[in-house]
Amino acid sequence: MTASSNPQPHSLRDRILDSFKTIFGNLGEFVERRPKSTIFLSILVSILFGLFAGGVQLETEGVDLWIPTSSQTYKNFLEYIEIFNSGNKLNFIMFIISAKDQSSVFTQDVLKDVMSVHKDLTENLKMADGSSFINHCLKATVANNGVESSCSARNFLEIFQYNSTMIPAAESDVLTQINLMNDISPISSSFGESERS
Repeated sequence: MTASSNPQPHSLRDRILDSFKTIFGNLGEFVERRPKSTIFLSILVSILFGLFAGGVQLETEGVDLWIPTSSQTYKNFLEYIEIFNSGNKLNFIMFIISAKDQSSVFTQDVLKDVMSVHKDLTENLKMADGSSFINHCLKATVANNGVESSCSARNFLEIFQYNSTMIPAAESDVLTQINLMNDISPISSSFGESERS
């Protein structure tokens, strides 16, 4: 008398693997039995795909792929392109500062000059329709976000609240203010890790 045991049911993983083995095993047998038919079918399918490929429209602009063309965001995007002619890429304004005598740039005079340039670019420079940087910078608006914010920027002038009268006269005080700000919001990338000496 022999004991018999019930076979364990296959796991889902085993069933999936068995299905793949069956499908590709049968396909391999078909190719082995009918190589000429396989080559003919492959060429026929390639030709059919080639004939219909001309009607496929490719789109690489993420804005056109994911943003509804009826949305306010898309309308803002079109306006941005019309003004700056730069596609869906952001434009950056960068300051590269160097003192005339190769001395420190963390002096009141140099920083006031930078503040003046910043004010000209962001407030005084106007387009023909009267709009300025403030109208077109990246920021939250009541219409789109329910709140109004200032322009999104990574600018060391925020330390002085964009107010030239708040720039200390002594360079050591400027550096102290920079280091205090760094404790709250790291700005080492803006200053190259400047430290008070």
